[in-house]
Amino acid sequence: MVRDFSGVEIHVVPIDVNNLEFVAWSDASFANAEEYKSQGGYLICATERGLRLNQWARLSPLRWRSFKQERQVASTLGAELLTLSRTIAETKWVRSIFTEAVNGSYTLESDKERSSRTPITVAIDSRPAFDHLNGQVMSIRDKRLAIEMLLVRQDVERENVHVRWMPTDHMVVDGLTKIGAPMNSLRKILREGKMILVEKDEVMKWIGKCSRKK
Repeated sequence: MVRDFSGVEIHVVPIDVNNLEFVAWSDASFANAEEYKSQGGYLICATERGLRLNQWARLSPLRWRSFKQERQVASTLGAELLTLSRTIAETKWVRSIFTEAVNGSYTLESDKERSSRTPITVAIDSRPAFDHLNGQVMSIRDKRLAIEMLLVRQDVERENVHVRWMPTDHMVVDGLTKIGAPMNSLRKILREGKMILVEKDEVMKWIGKCSRKK
């Protein structure tokens, strides 16, 4: 696959700092790594604020990773939640670096107030994780995971973080967690530098064209 798509490039597109926010895709695959641990993956991009408003928006990939989770979990929900928590933390770190870069009077003490002015949107394809996050299902037996959920909820409530659910076939980083998963949408984003967070046939047609191009 690397040979077939050796011409892939990463494009950084111009985005007005006053219209900039961050978007991340978070995904996990349960117990498919060594020692029955789960594989997580994320992609963090700078984007235009129209993306959160269901509009096509330009974006630039900034940080990405595929990783084996540090501990075993008992369910897909646990794997998705651990990756979501890490993705939010990594995106907040990127946001803080950006905030320091554009504010000459930046200090660590002022980081929370300053950085939270820039929105973060995180897309996941796990409906159970999304429902738990929105309070529709309250019981989590694993108490360590319950703590992770509380931390994620705190970020959503206090740090200007928004979590969106997307269907699996719209998940950009599916190929970072599963062997053989399609990577059309990821290559498409890298090549064209744009995306939309809606469930539409228009998106699938846009992604599908990638399989016929190199």
